[in-house]
Amino acid sequence: MLRLAFLVTLCTNILLFLQIYLSLEGASKDKVVTDFKSKSIELKVHDINGKNYRFSVPKLCKTINPEASTITVKTTRIILTLKKVDKGTWADLHLKEDKVSKASS
Repeated sequence: MLRLAFLVTLCTNILLFLQIYLSLEGASKDKVVTDFKSKSIELKVHDINGKNYRFSVPKLCKTINPEASTITVKTTRIILTLKKVDKGTWADLHLKEDKVSKASS
C-alpha cells in the first residue's frame, strides 16, 4: 500500500525546497521513474510485489525547478525534493482553480 505524507522540510532551506514523503515497502531506485516539470510531477513505481504504483500532481500550486528537484529512494519510502523557483511557503500542493471565475467566463 502506498501512503502519502506531505511534509515541508524543517531546515534552514524551508523557503527553497518542499519535500514529499511516500511510504512504500520494497521500493528500489531501478523500479522508480520520475518526471519533474515546472508545474507538475509524476512518479511511477513498477513491480512491487506484483503491483505498480503512481503518484501524480498534474497542476502544482506554484512553479518548481525540474533540473534541481531530486528523488531519494529508500527501502521503506521515497522522498521527492522539489526545488521552488520562488522562495516562500505553499498553502497547498495542488493548484486550486477558481470555479466561480471559470463559470463566468
